[in-house]
Amino acid sequence: AVVSTQSTGGSDVNNGGSATYRKNSSSEKTSHRDYREIEIRKNCAAPKNTPRPPTVPLFVAPSAKTNSKVICNAVCWTCLSGAPDKKQQQLALKAITENDGQQFVILFRDNIAKKFRGIYVFDSQNSKLLKIFGKGPKTILPSMLSNLYKYDSGSRAFSDIHTKAFTPTVDGITIKNELWRKAGVFPC
Repeated sequence: AVVSTQSTGGSDVNNGGSATYRKNSSSEKTSHRDYREIEIRKNCAAPKNTPRPPTVPLFVAPSAKTNSKVICNAVCWTCLSGAPDKKQQQLALKAITENDGQQFVILFRDNIAKKFRGIYVFDSQNSKLLKIFGKGPKTILPSMLSNLYKYDSGSRAFSDIHTKAFTPTVDGITIKNELWRKAGVFPC
């Protein structure tokens, strides 16, 4: 729409009269201030062929969190660190990356030395842990758990979690002593 100026009241803008601006296509009157805002918007508007910045969606579906990177760090820096364990470390990391599970857990022999025994993945449908690497029972049920641990990547150490329920924050476990056998035979 073309905008034209038209004086009202028989006075000029420079003489202190009130000036209004009117669009040719309508009889609607607009003040001088509104006209300037329209001009600024026209001049500042981005061309139609330039991409607009991405908009943030109002709702994002929650994604399933995995602790595979935390477990990989624990294996590399704490459980199987050093040259003698390099081959075992590579096999453990391969087992983690090949598995599509979300929650991984490291099994320790006892709560004092925390000697590495194996890596398990949590089966949420059956509420049990399944072995994917190392030594230990093929499956671990919640009734078999003794201690639960959380891995702190800053101090590169496992710390106790004072709970008996298996939660997504658990990174390491020990099972009850009576479940370990000297000959390597497990009751389950």
